Amino acid sequence: MQPHALLLPYPETGHINPLMQLAKHLASQGILVTFVNTQYNHQRILQSNAGRLPADLGLSIRLLDIPDTLSDGENRDNDLYSFSQIILNIGPALENLIDKLTAGGERITCLISDALAVQTLVVAKKYGIPRVAFWPPSGSAYAFCSHYVRAATQGTLPRNGLLQPDEIVSFPELPSLQGWKLPWLIAEDQAINEYVFGSVIETMEVCAQSEWILGNCVHELEGSVIPSHFKRLTPIGPILPSSTLQRASAKDNLSTTSLWTEEDSCLQWLDAQKPKSVLYVSLGSIAIVDKDQFHELALALEAAKLAILWVVRDDLTGEKGTQLPEGFLERTQERMKIVSWSPQVLVLSHSAIGGFLTHCGWNSSMEALSMGIPLLLWPQFADQYINADTLAKWGVGLKMTDARRKPVGREIITAQVGKLMLEQEGEVVRARAMEVRHLMLKAVEEGGSSFNNLQAFVSWMKALPA
Repeated sequence: MQPHALLLPYPETGHINPLMQLAKHLASQGILVTFVNTQYNHQRILQSNAGRLPADLGLSIRLLDIPDTLSDGENRDNDLYSFSQIILNIGPALENLIDKLTAGGERITCLISDALAVQTLVVAKKYGIPRVAFWPPSGSAYAFCSHYVRAATQGTLPRNGLLQPDEIVSFPELPSLQGWKLPWLIAEDQAINEYVFGSVIETMEVCAQSEWILGNCVHELEGSVIPSHFKRLTPIGPILPSSTLQRASAKDNLSTTSLWTEEDSCLQWLDAQKPKSVLYVSLGSIAIVDKDQFHELALALEAAKLAILWVVRDDLTGEKGTQLPEGFLERTQERMKIVSWSPQVLVLSHSAIGGFLTHCGWNSSMEALSMGIPLLLWPQFADQYINADTLAKWGVGLKMTDARRKPVGREIITAQVGKLMLEQEGEVVRARAMEVRHLMLKAVEEGGSSFNNLQAFVSWMKALPA
């Protein structure tokens, strides 16, 4: 009987995308994949990707959905607390789905879920299915959370996970973080942050009980940060198709499960630009930028006088209908392309891209580095701060600022953009980014560390009782 994996992501783009890449690899190895999203995200995916879904291109990946526990009108688009509530209470809906599949004569061989979906361990045990944790953030974030949780449970750090803003916490091989940069800080409300830290504790405990922890990271870059006394993270990154990594993918043969409709017109616009001349700007799928900061960013990009491809989500400033400064489009139309969402992997693999102003989400960072693109690091919240510090330590990016106070003024933004795109400092990080790209390519080629890890996992899956 064909092995059958059920995959469940955390309900956010930066978690869905890498897990779908893993799903594609499993499908290519003869494993049937059932990929389960919330009903809300499932409908968005179907509406945004007609004709480009995995099944449309012959992949044995079935997309199914289950209800979430939020009430009508709650924020399902860009609120991390809502996402946490969804994933915390996903168990009963997942059990109902498995019951329906079983009643139809199907058997799940393995349950692969986002590490944050802790209830899936209970579900897996109930049905006698092995549970595998998928860790989309960085290996450094995994190590930091492991260290901090151990210290908090031992009483050497606060048990609520909160520090004074300027208090420094340090662990071996990792960047030192100030208290305001802790990865579980997602809100101004400290009660919410304490709740999220509690979920981090539970996540690390459940990871330790999982059969595998698969990480979207590379051993040669992050293997040394995870001590052996923690449950080992198995690096399988970068999780991208080989054709994409070799910059040979085309839009018409690349399946997508984006939550947004991707504006392909930006690819034609890039075709008309000079090599390495374009700055790509995207702050991810859920970051909210206040209106003053958005205004400063817009005027800074205008003042940079560079070719720029800018992703401006409709809800980027927190409400529908993001407003650009008056006359901005007319003044910048000769050198700037603005889209609501882009086919990011294809954008980053385009020869015209010379730099990426990023929020430092790990999936975006891995996509960029796998293409050798240097970064301008502007983290917004959560694990993005440790990601930024890690990327700066690797020498692949320049920091926008290390100050806590916002907004960042247009003069600083323009100056940092210039450094990345036009000055020697940018050339240094560009060269280092290309070194990291080659290291990543070696990791995923036959005999490489990520290749071997992924093959070992596939072999383990195929040996499970069907």
